[in-house]
Amino acid sequence: MKESYIKERYGSHRQLFALWANSQWVDFVSLSSVPRFSGSIITASNPMGNIYSKNKNHRFNLWLASALIHRHCHFITLWGAAKDNSHAELSFYCQLTPLQSLMLARRFHQLAIYTVNKRAEVKLLSCVDSAQFSHLGTIQKYWHRSPRRYLHLRQRF
Repeated sequence: MKESYIKERYGSHRQLFALWANSQWVDFVSLSSVPRFSGSIITASNPMGNIYSKNKNHRFNLWLASALIHRHCHFITLWGAAKDNSHAELSFYCQLTPLQSLMLARRFHQLAIYTVNKRAEVKLLSCVDSAQFSHLGTIQKYWHRSPRRYLHLRQRF
């Protein structure tokens, strides 16, 4: 992509680099155990890396959930959270190929997605530059099953 296009659409390289670095330090918190199928973890929260209100992010994620249901896609709801719990976003572990997930995430103006292959290896993929990715390790390292009573703590994000 041309540098001017990236700056115009996504802001400075410094901002993108900070978001990319933060996205590599994540926990996935769910009521269910680790899924046994390959797929992707996507969100519709905070499009383009901009911070939106809780209500607006809720509406964005409802639209994403509707798009997944419309595609007859199996998905699990979870929270993608920073390791230090400073930030959390509602996310969906969905049974889509990486290409399908990238297309959907771009439609919702996301900067990156997580993919999980059949060997349960997690990869962070850029939606801006398809050649940019990071191998993060196995999903078990990041997935935390949480009793329902603890999920309300994430609601404030």
